[in-house]
Amino acid sequence: MFLKKKVIATIIALVLVVGVLSAEAGVNFGGTTGLGGGSVISSGKVGGCGNQGCASVSMHVTGSNLTAWCQNNGGKIAPGQNTLTVDSNFSTSLTIDSNGNYDFYMEEEILPTVLEAGCPNGNWTVVDLTGPITVTLSAFATGETQPAATLTFACEAVFGVATQCTEIN
Repeated sequence: MFLKKKVIATIIALVLVVGVLSAEAGVNFGGTTGLGGGSVISSGKVGGCGNQGCASVSMHVTGSNLTAWCQNNGGKIAPGQNTLTVDSNFSTSLTIDSNGNYDFYMEEEILPTVLEAGCPNGNWTVVDLTGPITVTLSAFATGETQPAATLTFACEAVFGVATQCTEIN
C-alpha cells in the first residue's frame, strides 16, 4: 500500500512538472531587432502565455569596444576618443491583438553623452555608435519574475547604416 501511494505521488509530481515545462515551452515569441542612428529597434509578437496572459517584454543591450561618432555644427564627423561599453535595460507593456497575441515595439536610444564619447568639446553632438552589440529580449507572463521565453540577437553597428541583427538562440 505504501509503495502504491509513493508511485502515485511520483506520477502526480511528474505530471505537474511536465505541465509546467509544457506551458513554458508553449510560449510563442518571435521578433526582429535592428540598429540605426544610435538606437535599438525591436518588434514582434508573444503568445501562449496561458490564462494569466503576457505582461511585458524587456530588452537588455550590451556591447564593448564601441566607438561613438561625433559631429560638429559644420557637419564634420569624427570618432570619439573613448572606447565605450553599453549595458542598458528597457521594458515595455504588451497590448493584445484580435488573435490573442501580444504585440510589442521598442525603440531605445543607446548613445553616450558628448563627454562619455570623448568628442572634442561641447559644440559637438554624438550621432552614432558602432561596434558589436548583443540584444536580449525576454517575455514575461503576468505576475512572473522569470522570463517565459528569451530571444538573443547579435548585431554589428555600422556608421550611418541601418543594420538588421541576427538571432543567435
